[in-house]
Amino acid sequence: MKEFLVLLDTDKIKKYIYSAGTLKSIRGASSILAELNDRKAIEERVKAYAGRCVYAGGGQVMAVFNSDKQADKFMRAEQEEYKKYYASITVIKKEYIDGFDAVVKKAQIKLRRAKEEEAYKTQLLSNPFFKTCQLCGIDSASKLVREELKLKLICTACEMKINRGKEIRKNPKKSPIYAKFLEFLREQHTCQEWEKASFTKDLSELGKFSKPENFLGIIYADGNRMGERFLKLTEETEYEELSKNIEKGLEKSVYEALRKYIPNPSKEKIPFEFVVLGGDDLILLVPAQKVIPITIEILKKFEEKTRKFAEQIGEEKFTLSAGVVIAHPKFPILSLVKLAEDLLKSAKELNKEKWYGAENDSQKKEISTIDYSVITTPSVNPVKAFREKNLTYTRGGYTHKLTQRPLTLEKANKIVGVVKEIKKSKLSRSRLYAIYDSLWKGKNQSILNTISLITRLKGEKKENIKKLFGEIKNESLFYPDGSIFFPWNGLEGFEYDTPLLDILEIYDFIEENH
Repeated sequence: MKEFLVLLDTDKIKKYIYSAGTLKSIRGASSILAELNDRKAIEERVKAYAGRCVYAGGGQVMAVFNSDKQADKFMRAEQEEYKKYYASITVIKKEYIDGFDAVVKKAQIKLRRAKEEEAYKTQLLSNPFFKTCQLCGIDSASKLVREELKLKLICTACEMKINRGKEIRKNPKKSPIYAKFLEFLREQHTCQEWEKASFTKDLSELGKFSKPENFLGIIYADGNRMGERFLKLTEETEYEELSKNIEKGLEKSVYEALRKYIPNPSKEKIPFEFVVLGGDDLILLVPAQKVIPITIEILKKFEEKTRKFAEQIGEEKFTLSAGVVIAHPKFPILSLVKLAEDLLKSAKELNKEKWYGAENDSQKKEISTIDYSVITTPSVNPVKAFREKNLTYTRGGYTHKLTQRPLTLEKANKIVGVVKEIKKSKLSRSRLYAIYDSLWKGKNQSILNTISLITRLKGEKKENIKKLFGEIKNESLFYPDGSIFFPWNGLEGFEYDTPLLDILEIYDFIEENH
């Protein structure tokens, strides 16, 4: 009997979620996609066409059908289901002739080609008798509504997302992701207060839970080398087991991190927002002072919760990379998410460097990584270009880098610890800024300025600042005794870097006692 492999991939997820830019629209769109991509619901829909679901998560589905006709019916039904919510998917079918691994590789190539072809299609709207939606700017407007105290013409898609968002705000249990979070809390017997809480009205209200106020933390996390691992699998059962372990590991890691750092609602409000949580993908909005500790906790927990299964299949461990943005909630949310994605790519580059850049297999390191940025102005530039232009300079034949980001999980954890110690020691932040200002004068001059500043400190403060910088030394090279490079790290070749800016940038967003 012939069998057919079907791959489904949700199109333009970020555009669908963030197109209108308001929290209620984001909440509604996120909920719609979460329902459409729910594993149990997909398994039921696949089963209805006599198929078997191999994988479902993160907006992707893999299923096998025992007839060409049943596969086609399922594909058409899924496209129609998504169209109901003004979303779209790319679906392809491949005859199951070769082994599982071979057909999957061929199907994925076919899927990529189909998505690339779709990307070239454009819809040119030009007609004197209709107006474009004033929220998303994509589809034609169909209804006049009051939005943010103004009358606006919006499209049917935005209306649907907004209405769903309003419904979920009144009843958070209708959010598929939050409902799973409540299930987790019930198991921990800590659910009562969260069941009574409601979501915030908008991003500005969410920003009020931050300290300092009017900031927002955005986490964008993704698994490392997951695609590579899936391609190595030769059996359907292996694919299914890996996907379930990754998804459950991430879900529990997120829920436990939130429970640890946000144990209760704030004034009967839910001070965070799930945007994406599926497969190995995560986008989460949290208070700014919680975002770095929560991210670190998620990365640590994910390693712990998936280690047993990783070892079963001959892997050391599974890891995540994360991009974190701290910014004012008034900034365009899509721009901030794009920046978080850029930081995620930067963090992933460090992971790849430690793995693919190793001289041999014994030196390969599987590490979790993080990159972050605090944005105080609306200008958002590519991370790598900004750092090369503004945080790097050459003097005397030496390259000076004023940041060590992206960071390993271990280094990020140390930097958070250093910030806490600085706050506890009552060491003046102005002293650290004075050291930072001196970094622009070149290695030798900045070392002299730093030593001069340290000599004016007394007793515990003097020893404390040396100790703190010793904690954040480069992973492979130590600060020499006597601190002759302090506050610089000597790297291979003619390069120096320093973690001082990495400390100062998040100084206001780390709580001393948490």
